[in-house]
Amino acid sequence: MQLAIPKLGLYVYSIAAIEIAESNGLDSTSLNMDMASAIRSGRLVVRDPFNGAISQVDHMMDNPSPYVSPSDVNTWLSKEGRSYRWTPGKKRRITTMKAFLLDCFKMGIDKNIESVWIHIKANAGKNGFLFVAAGQSSAVFEVEEEKGKEEIKKKRITKSALSKTLARLINQQNH
Repeated sequence: MQLAIPKLGLYVYSIAAIEIAESNGLDSTSLNMDMASAIRSGRLVVRDPFNGAISQVDHMMDNPSPYVSPSDVNTWLSKEGRSYRWTPGKKRRITTMKAFLLDCFKMGIDKNIESVWIHIKANAGKNGFLFVAAGQSSAVFEVEEEKGKEEIKKKRITKSALSKTLARLINQQNH
């Protein structure tokens, strides 16, 4: 699964939650749950990743990480009476890894690097999976860097770097 489709201006909602939380000193897990609830109830619009059209809420059952646009998220934030807004940031690698880890947690994968790495190695290269290749100590994923550009870049992350991101995320969730 691609966590961002910049040419359509779409992002997996967990990326929005992480970026909004980090920009405003909020708890990303709590905001992630608020957004999921808003999606299920139809208060937050989700988009089709192929054409950007508004998608049906029941489509969320087929896609546990639906896509949202910044304008739809900001409309929802406004209707909720929240003072902050979302402008997608440039710290895409960190945000991408946090969003991936949150998706792992939702799937019931244990919150430890060995379990996450087994998941990555077992699914690397499969259609729709973030990672295209994985070895013992590093994995490669693809990201579209900027809106309007169709260039996909391959990035590498080491197991130890992902372990540090996982530890920080768990620490944030426990506070």
